[in-house]
Formats: sequence, C-alpha cells, structure tokens
Amino acid sequence: MSRVDAEDLPWTTAPEHAEEAMRDLDISEGSEVWEHINRLATRYGLEQALGGSSPSPASVAAGSIYVVCLLNDLRLTQAAVSDATGVSRVAIRTTYQAICDAEDIAHRGYGRGATIGGESA
Repeated sequence: MSRVDAEDLPWTTAPEHAEEAMRDLDISEGSEVWEHINRLATRYGLEQALGGSSPSPASVAAGSIYVVCLLNDLRLTQAAVSDATGVSRVAIRTTYQAICDAEDIAHRGYGRGATIGGESA
C-alpha cells in the first residue's frame, strides 16, 4: 500500500475518508468493526465538535479507525493508518485521544470489554 496525501483525496467527509481507508486496510465491509468506525466518524465528523477542536475529516477518520482497532485488539499501527489516510501519526494520536476523551475511554487497557458511547466494542 502506498502512502496517500489527505489533501489529494476526493472525499470530503470523515465517513467517506474512513470507508476508503478501511478498504485499503482490508477491514471487512459491513463488519462490526466497520460499522463502529463509521459511527464514530459520523458522530465526530458530521454531528458534533470533538472537544472544542476541529480536526480535518481525514483526521477524524484516522482517529476513529485507530480507536476502534485498538478496542477490538486488531494489530493496526499508527503508521498503517497514516499510510491509508494520509494523516500524520501526530494528528492520529491527537484525534484518537480526543475521541477517547469524548467517549470516556481510558487511553490504556484496551480490549474487548471496553465500551464506546455505551456500546460494547
């Protein structure tokens, strides 16, 4: 997979960015992980501000992917998410932390028992 530049992508919303990146990362379309990522990307990319900041749609998509993959014990690195989304690792970490804070998720101790927005991961 080659690195993409987020500014060169034709998608304009966080859910659109997330869907394309998930395809590149071989996340099964329609799976629970896919749907969970879409919910977060929609929530923080379209419906509400993320902790007073306004990250780019690509950053919201990347942070959403990273959070959900960690919660589901998927071995996906920030570098892989960065390559698929065109978002820097620093932006992924910043957005990931903002999503964790907004969803009341501890930044450590991930696992299948964690919840996001009252939904089991």
